[in-house]
Amino acid sequence: MTTGNIILNASLVVSLFTLILLLSDQFNKGNFELQAKWLIRIFVALLTGDFLLLVYYFYTTNMRYNYVWAYTSSDLPLIYKIAGTIAGSQGTLLFWAALISLSALWLNEKWGLKSDFMKKTQIVVLSLGSYFIYLTKLDSPFKTIYEVSPDLPLDFIPIKGAG
Repeated sequence: MTTGNIILNASLVVSLFTLILLLSDQFNKGNFELQAKWLIRIFVALLTGDFLLLVYYFYTTNMRYNYVWAYTSSDLPLIYKIAGTIAGSQGTLLFWAALISLSALWLNEKWGLKSDFMKKTQIVVLSLGSYFIYLTKLDSPFKTIYEVSPDLPLDFIPIKGAG
């Protein structure tokens, strides 16, 4: 399992745990606001870091990853390499999950979780984010070329991508 997939799994676990906390707070009227606020921050950090990791793989043209190989080439200008991060559905879904997490952070920091309305809003936003993470996990942008084509020798790394 690659670093990107580990971070993706961790962000899904954190978002689901935060959802459970917020839902239990809705029904039991517990006091989990501080824990939920920090979990939302962790959720954002994980997803944003994961997307930036994908951007880094495109920046360095790391052809070990199938998604990078499929949507960039070593001879493309830097702007086109970076744009390749959202060229396919896998990167786009990860990008949208990161944007949704940033909106959760914005809600969290601007209005907090004091009112029931804001808690319900965070539940909706985190549910959306969890769904996008799940969709990203179905076809991860962090699959290596060796996972996609097991017949490749392990020391093979393509020089140029598909572009």
